[in-house]
Amino acid sequence: MIKLVAIEQTSGKEYILDTYGNENINLTLQVDDVRDISSKNASYSKDFNLPATKNNNKFFEHYNNLDRVTVDFNVYKNVKALLFEEDVLIFEGFIRLLNVLDKDTEITYNVVLFNDVTNLIDTLGDSTLCNLDYTDIAHVPSSANIENSWTGVTVLSAGGTTDNVFYPLVDDGQMIDEDNAPEDTQFAFASGFYTGSTNYLLNIKLKYIIDKIFAFAGFTYNSDFFNSVDFKNIFFDTGIGTTINDITGNIINSTAIATTYIKDSDSSTSIRNTDDDNTGFTMSPIDIGGQQEALRWSNETGDINDNWFLGGASYYQNAETETQIKFDITLPFKTQNGMQDITLVAQKYVGGVLLDEYYYDVSSPLNPSVGGTFPVKYFERTFSGQLDLNAGDVIFFVIQAQYSNLWIVESEYYSTFNLTIEETEVTPTQNLICESIGDIKLADIITDVFQNFNLTLENKGNKIINIEPYDTFAVDTVTDWTDKVDINEMVIEPLEMPKRIEFRHVAEDNDYYKNLYKQSNGIGFGDHRITLDIDSDIEVVIENKVFASPYVARLSETQLVLQTITESDGTEYKGFDNAPRLIYKRDFSISDALLEFGFTPLDHADDIGFMIPVTSWEDVSENTVNATFFSNNISNASSGNSLLYGLINPNAVFGLGTQTTNTLFNKYWFNYIKDRYNETNGLILKVNAKLSETDIANFSFRGKIQIGYQHYRVNKIEFNTDQSKLAKLELLRV
Repeated sequence: MIKLVAIEQTSGKEYILDTYGNENINLTLQVDDVRDISSKNASYSKDFNLPATKNNNKFFEHYNNLDRVTVDFNVYKNVKALLFEEDVLIFEGFIRLLNVLDKDTEITYNVVLFNDVTNLIDTLGDSTLCNLDYTDIAHVPSSANIENSWTGVTVLSAGGTTDNVFYPLVDDGQMIDEDNAPEDTQFAFASGFYTGSTNYLLNIKLKYIIDKIFAFAGFTYNSDFFNSVDFKNIFFDTGIGTTINDITGNIINSTAIATTYIKDSDSSTSIRNTDDDNTGFTMSPIDIGGQQEALRWSNETGDINDNWFLGGASYYQNAETETQIKFDITLPFKTQNGMQDITLVAQKYVGGVLLDEYYYDVSSPLNPSVGGTFPVKYFERTFSGQLDLNAGDVIFFVIQAQYSNLWIVESEYYSTFNLTIEETEVTPTQNLICESIGDIKLADIITDVFQNFNLTLENKGNKIINIEPYDTFAVDTVTDWTDKVDINEMVIEPLEMPKRIEFRHVAEDNDYYKNLYKQSNGIGFGDHRITLDIDSDIEVVIENKVFASPYVARLSETQLVLQTITESDGTEYKGFDNAPRLIYKRDFSISDALLEFGFTPLDHADDIGFMIPVTSWEDVSENTVNATFFSNNISNASSGNSLLYGLINPNAVFGLGTQTTNTLFNKYWFNYIKDRYNETNGLILKVNAKLSETDIANFSFRGKIQIGYQHYRVNKIEFNTDQSKLAKLELLRV
């Protein structure tokens, strides 16, 4: 006797649906199919009919009535269902209404059952990454947070920290600035790492996205694998094609004549403007050493949101929630002291209290005199930089001079001096993800993850799914069904084996280095191909839909081996709009990378043939975390794991010797393929068996089935609720 229970979509009320007294429901139970290793399968029923009784009509709200008004039943949403036989739960999942047949005054509801595994992908539908909410990881991508991400303490905009984001160093093909480099080896960090640089790419923890997707679909999972340390260290990038500053902000161009002056902190006359006019100055000088004073401007243009304030003390006050400013200040100077060391100091105030100071140093020979007599010298200097500001932050620009006899001048040679501020709204995390990778389907991400790690999914009911790699899922526990099998009728058939199986990451045809690799090696970087010694024309391709392989390469003439995302038109190398790439986050600094190859970063790297500015070297060398497809660093890649399907040509990666054999194929697919495509003993046994509802309720695909003296893994069970009918088994000999 069967009982079909459905849960009303809105109220959660249980309905025992009426069935025909002799209704037989055919169930197909499986977790995957040996005939299609590229996909994961789920259990389902064949369609069957339910009578249009008063009870059923109430539940389906007379769906056959075109004039009906539905309240609690939505055909486009799945309905939780449980199937019992003799009060034993044999199937839990969802029921879907396929159609209603109204024929000769008899009405029937045609339905189908499917379990949670099928429903997970079905529920996700065409939803994309942009449909998820990233409020819980919203943060300012400042230089401080870039560094914070390396140790998993990125500061959130709402307070607290997160380890779900990560900014590794990535070469976009433009990290080497050959125009300004000694010996063509200038390490182009500008003046240190900075917000907006494509060299620091926002990566998101894969487990974070998996959890978001399951919650979005209304499911939960049990998985030691997803909760493992190794999996929690896997991240993927949001693309190098969209940088942090791609949203256009307001441009403020402020220009004034030379009414600003500089004076000694202890004297009002030794550093001054040309007319010695210091009236109207309202800000007291802050003594930070030497001679200094705040700059003022008398007029401005382009200040759309009124963030620049003129008057006695000119300053910039941020009115946005999160803003980044880039500035260029050009000043004409006159000095009587020959060489002058000059510093621009950006002072940040919050609530009237000095919070921080940022220094922009200039030590430069003076230009030849263009006016006056010796020892007077005229010269012009531009100060450039950028700052990340929160709402209410106030910035004053202050000039600090080495000597007192320095003037900002107005003369026939210099009629104005300029401050240009480019104000950019810092892209919110949600917008950044949506703009760069927001169109990627959630179902495709889940499918790729299941495929990469060959995960087996088993429905546990109540929208809970057990998820483990095949090697962990498959156990040697044996259940003896010898007495249940009808030995009078057996079908033994050989497997239809493929000649070749190829595992591929997403192809990126415009990736410069990957193209070179494929041309030289005849296979995509990180892809894997196996060939069986059989006569067959069948080829199987298991290919990712979302994730590409992360290429790594040596950075020009340096000793750095970095992930690279680069295309080339033959003359220029640059980043491109790449597919996401899975990488491991690990504590691996650039200085460690140099030391691996016998180099010491002395004097800010002057001794190793390339130069990094002082302000960036100290930060970068000590803390920057590298990221590749290896869980260990390049020089220690013989152990640990790899996120590539296959081994690579070691000559393709500078410094790579022995590489780990724990590739995706070897670690997650090898035993699975060996069990299913055994060239000498592999076969499918089809038999009928007398299985009870208790057998079905207690069955798990994890273990083996014994028939006689032979062990099998179950490929598929076709079970009928009619007790008089035998179940049909497809067994794979192992």
